[in-house]
Amino acid sequence: MKPKSPRKKTPPTDKKWIRTKADRLAVKQGCYFDRAAADFAVDFIETFCTLTKGRTAGRKVRLLDWQTRFGLPALRWKRKDGTRRFRTAYIEIPKKNGKSLLMSAIAIYMAIADGESGAEVYLAAVNSKQARIIFDECKKMILSSPALKKRLEIKDTNKKIIYRPSFSRSNWSPSMPNRRTASTPPAPSSTSCIGRRIPSSGMCSSSREGAENSPSSSPSHRRNDKTSVCWQEHQRARKIIDGTSLDTTHLAVIFAADRSDNLDDPKTWKKANPSLGYTLSVEDFANDLAKVRESPSRLNNFLRLRLDIWTEPETSYISHEHWERCGKEPINWKSLIGKRCFAGLDLSSKKDITALVLLFGDETEGFTLVPRFWIPETQAREREREDAIPYSSWASQGLITLTPDLRSITT
Repeated sequence: MKPKSPRKKTPPTDKKWIRTKADRLAVKQGCYFDRAAADFAVDFIETFCTLTKGRTAGRKVRLLDWQTRFGLPALRWKRKDGTRRFRTAYIEIPKKNGKSLLMSAIAIYMAIADGESGAEVYLAAVNSKQARIIFDECKKMILSSPALKKRLEIKDTNKKIIYRPSFSRSNWSPSMPNRRTASTPPAPSSTSCIGRRIPSSGMCSSSREGAENSPSSSPSHRRNDKTSVCWQEHQRARKIIDGTSLDTTHLAVIFAADRSDNLDDPKTWKKANPSLGYTLSVEDFANDLAKVRESPSRLNNFLRLRLDIWTEPETSYISHEHWERCGKEPINWKSLIGKRCFAGLDLSSKKDITALVLLFGDETEGFTLVPRFWIPETQAREREREDAIPYSSWASQGLITLTPDLRSITT
C-alpha cells in the first residue's frame, strides 16, 4: 500500500520543529528530523483514512496544522541509529479537537505501515467504554476505506484488528487496566500503546517499558484531580515545555488557556482549541460561553473541557487558592495548651487512610489545624506503584505514618 501524496511538501524549519531546550539538546546528541518518514505518515493517513462522523463521514482525512506539527513528531524524530527519539508522548487538548480521530489514524498507521514485523498496537483506557472509542473509530475508518477493508480483518468479538501481509501479524485490542491491579498488555519490543486517558501509573510504566522503537501516547482531558497520574504527567510535560526538564525521549504537547486570559477573546478560544472552526464551530463555542454567563455553576466544566484549565473539584469545601494562603510556619505546641479543641476522627478498616484532625482556636484569634494520618505500609507501597501517590516521600517528611501490618506484629 503506497499512498499518493495529496499535497505539496513543505520542508520544516527550525522554528517550527525545534520547540524546546530538549529539542535543541537532542540535535546536539545526533537526533535528526526524518522528512521522508514525516511525509509518508501524513500521506498514508490522508490517502487511506476517512472521517467517520456527521455530514463529512466518508471523506478523506485532511490533517490540520496542529495534528501534523504536534501530533506526529513522535513518528518523525530519529536518533543517530535510526530508531525513534521519542518513547512516550503526552498530548493534552480540550474536547472536540479531533483527538480520537488522530489516535485512530496513528493506530492504523503503526499497525500496517510502520515497517514493524509482528507489530502490536494496544488501546488502553480507564474502562472498556473509553478504550472502545478508539477501537470503534478505527473500525469505521477501515470499513469506509476499500483499501483498508481489503487488507484488514476485524474481529469484533475480542476487539482485535489483524493484518497479515507476508506472514506478519499485527493486532490491537482495548486494554482496560484495573485501578487496583493495573493489569496491562504484554510488552514486546514492537508494541505501541495508545491511551485515551491515563488510568494508572502501571499502564504508563508498562507502555514505556514495551516501546523500544514505537512510542506510547496518552492523550487526556481530565483536569480536576491534582493527586492523579494525569496531573503528574501534566507537570512532567510542563517542565519539558518550560525548559526545566531536558528529557529528550518524551514528547510533551499541551494546548491550554491561562487563568488570566480574557474568556471573551476569540484568541483565547483558539489558543486552547487549535481545531476551532473545523471540528468545533465558533458558534457552538460562543453558545457554551453564553450558558456559563447565565449559570456560573457551569464555569469549572467550561474551563476544563473547553479551555484545558485545571480546576478544583466542584465538591471541594476549601478552594486550592484559599488553602495556599494558610500559614506555613511550624506549630507552636505550647501556645495550644488550654485552648478549646475540636477533634475529627476518620477510622479505616484495612486499606484506607486513618485520619485524626485537631482544630484549635476560635474566630477571634484564628485557628490552628493539626492533622495526623496513618496508612498500612504494604497498602501504601501498593497504591504508590499503582496510583503514583508519593506515600514514601510524605512519610519521610513526617506528613503521614506508615504502620506495620498486623500479621507482622503477631508473628
